[in-house]
Amino acid sequence: MLYPVAAFAINETNYQVEFQKKVLPYYQSGESQTFESFDTTRIHYHRLIKGNAKAIVILTGRTEPTNKYAEVVYDLKNLGYDFFLMDSRGQGHSQRLIPEDKHKQYIKKYQHWKDDLKLLFDLDITPRGYSEVVFLGHSMGGAIGLNFAESYPKAFSKIIVSSPMIELLLEGKNESLVYTAMSFLKLIGRGKSYIPGGDRGTFDNPFKTNRVTHSKVRHQMARLLEKEDEFLLMGAATVKWLIEGIQLGRKTYKNRKKLNSIPMLLFQAEDDRFSRYERQNKLCEKHPNCQKFFMEGSKHEMLMEKDDIRQSVLTKIKAFLKS
Repeated sequence: MLYPVAAFAINETNYQVEFQKKVLPYYQSGESQTFESFDTTRIHYHRLIKGNAKAIVILTGRTEPTNKYAEVVYDLKNLGYDFFLMDSRGQGHSQRLIPEDKHKQYIKKYQHWKDDLKLLFDLDITPRGYSEVVFLGHSMGGAIGLNFAESYPKAFSKIIVSSPMIELLLEGKNESLVYTAMSFLKLIGRGKSYIPGGDRGTFDNPFKTNRVTHSKVRHQMARLLEKEDEFLLMGAATVKWLIEGIQLGRKTYKNRKKLNSIPMLLFQAEDDRFSRYERQNKLCEKHPNCQKFFMEGSKHEMLMEKDDIRQSVLTKIKAFLKS
């Protein structure tokens, strides 16, 4: 499909060639850095410093490494922003929290996600004196960013979130019942175990059964990153991660009024198998400057979707950034 003005930089038609020729070289022109967090966990982030007066901070969803968002950075590169992409602890290129099984998604306390982001600000963002810092987060990353902004409301000048994980879908199960069940499993010593039915994951993740995107080429791009670096492959969440994820959503929703001073852009996917809409809707309804868009036909990862959905999402993001 041809668009009068394409909001995205490369399309699905010749995706692999364009990704290798354009997107990767630009992304790799940045620098990968690490820092030691409060508990000595090594946190990885990637930065693209181009001498701009503004910056965008990107946090990814559960299991997603920062380099999966290379295309998003490339889409937005001409808007006058530097970029900082952080791998949340326990995933991506950051240190694993269960060394004996690097594929397990674990977190001891949800506040640690916020603490890591604060350290990144203190070490490498705030000292640069940006006039504007925008947050862009998907799913788990979206929830972490919102939670952070509630504690540090002056950190971000604008917030963009895609399917923020402030209320997990949990395959339709009641959140309180799931929380109680997981708390019992933790009590009997299974906090670091995979959630019931979960496992370490596999490289054999066929497109036709995926639950996150309609774009075959972008699905293949994500799988290729995992095959090139097995460290990036993440399995199911652990019992403790799910407990903390639920607590993160509840706390963030409870304190949502603290976000009212920050302009917000929120995207919801019609076919979302991971996040519920109710808290997202209420967050936006009472916010004095929140724009909410329901993306028909989209699966969970709207920034990794097929071209027509990305065209709509990126058009709205660019307009919001320019406003």
